[in-house]
Amino acid sequence: MTDWKSVEAADCAVPADRPMEDLVRELSRALADPDPLVRDGAPHTVLATWIARGAIGTPRRLELG
Repeated sequence: MTDWKSVEAADCAVPADRPMEDLVRELSRALADPDPLVRDGAPHTVLATWIARGAIGTPRRLELG
């Protein structure tokens, strides 16, 4: 499980030890979490940053809906 707060604290750097596919899948689950502290916190910030930086390609963004 990724510590999204740590990723956020590291200027949203993409963790090098995990495939993007796994990270996107995990982000997707976090963004669907009913707990707003999980859903609206670091996972949301990381995802928005990665999209803005082009770290997540179009096919993966489409998987997120």
